[in-house]
Amino acid sequence: MSDIEILYNFYNNHFSSTIDTFENCSLDRINRLNLSHSKTKCFNFDKVKRIVFVNEDSCCSVDSLYFDLDKNILYFIEFKNASIKEAKKNVIRSSRESYIINRFLSTFAKIVDINNIKCHALLVTSEIKNNIYFSNENLIKLSGNNSKHPQLLSLESKLKNFSYFSENMFFDSVDIMSETAFDSQF
Repeated sequence: MSDIEILYNFYNNHFSSTIDTFENCSLDRINRLNLSHSKTKCFNFDKVKRIVFVNEDSCCSVDSLYFDLDKNILYFIEFKNASIKEAKKNVIRSSRESYIINRFLSTFAKIVDINNIKCHALLVTSEIKNNIYFSNENLIKLSGNNSKHPQLLSLESKLKNFSYFSENMFFDSVDIMSETAFDSQF
């Protein structure tokens, strides 16, 4: 059994009450709007955090944790109905702290090596509130240019490699998606 399967089984056995859909995890309670309409199952990582830290709200967490067992990828997904600029600080903190919580939990799962699992940080945001970003991203892709948008580069610089208690931690990849692109992929 692969490390990601062992970790998935651990979450299933200990946090089955947090299994939810992307649609529910993407709810913007203030505006009563779901950024996703996908019924795909995931772990509501806000609920996992509350179980692990007994309702402690001092640390941040991403909205969803999704295991892609076929591709060996663990997605840390944050839904934000805001501009990327407004969401960035919160996304950086919640992604980092969720990564650390997951590392802590993986010690109980008895996996061989957490580094065998690819970790992907994903910000899903409103296409309307970020239409300039997504228009520029499409132009970059259409041009065949391999460059990345400055907003994505800025997010990558904060998440691709960071230290915590002198230990290097990193996401293998970081991405920003519109809610439309997210629903078509998930």
